[in-house]
Amino acid sequence: MLRRITRSLKDSVPSFIKDPINQWRNKTRWANQYRAIITFYKNKESIEADEKEVLDYLIEHPGLTIYPYKFVSSWDYKSVKVFLDEETALRYVIHNGYKLFFRRSSSEEEIMGTYFGLVNEQRAESPHLYLTDDFQVNAGDVVADIGAAEGIFTLNCIEKVSKAYLFEPSTEWIEALEATFKPWKEKIIIVNKYVSDFISDSVTSIDHYFSNKQLHFIKADVEGAELSVLKGASSLLEKSSPIKLCICTYHNQDDFDNISKFLSTFKKFKISHSRGFMLFFIFNNLKPPYLRRGILRAIHE
Repeated sequence: MLRRITRSLKDSVPSFIKDPINQWRNKTRWANQYRAIITFYKNKESIEADEKEVLDYLIEHPGLTIYPYKFVSSWDYKSVKVFLDEETALRYVIHNGYKLFFRRSSSEEEIMGTYFGLVNEQRAESPHLYLTDDFQVNAGDVVADIGAAEGIFTLNCIEKVSKAYLFEPSTEWIEALEATFKPWKEKIIIVNKYVSDFISDSVTSIDHYFSNKQLHFIKADVEGAELSVLKGASSLLEKSSPIKLCICTYHNQDDFDNISKFLSTFKKFKISHSRGFMLFFIFNNLKPPYLRRGILRAIHE
């Protein structure tokens, strides 16, 4: 009852009052978090070279940042050009010579910021880098892009794949995905569902969906539910067929360790991670040791 009353009182507060309060709360919380991180690593008995790189950056640039590295200092999203498609009335950017569309509700400035972030998080020095020279989608691969959003991951390898399944639960993105991948509609399947370890009207699993289909590569970025995605792929992971996994591990503090532990039960995956660390403070769930690996890569040995 107390919780219900408290929620009711919160809902009754006008947004023009609530928003500044929330902003002040977050600013205070993040300032305290920043000081805790600096103290933790200054007092750590043994600090690794990649940890020290982050510490040095944070001391030089006070405050929290998702990417605590010098390469972010040159970011200027205002250089992004956004166009309006006459046929669909959707906005798009030109990405590697292709049109990348965005959801109808996105403003031009939102698209500029989003696209600029998408491009820069895939720089060679970024902790969020999906693919490397040694870890690629191969020609002829069948790809599952789980948490596809705007679809930039699949667009980056569209000429290589024989088929790509784009799983995106937000109906807002479906129209944009259909517009982006219209030139390749014969090898693109858009699935408007969540992916997890159970089945319902709005949820599927890898094992269920691909029970009679080929799959060579899984990319998953699903806001912290990546482990559930992999648990729902246990039968596929148990098979001897070669497969690569590219999994986001920055949403929760222990995701990299927990996902690595889960994959180790199959005894056939070589596991690595992207360079450096991320400080994903957005969910306000940072805890020691604070720094998180951005991407887990696994390849069937």
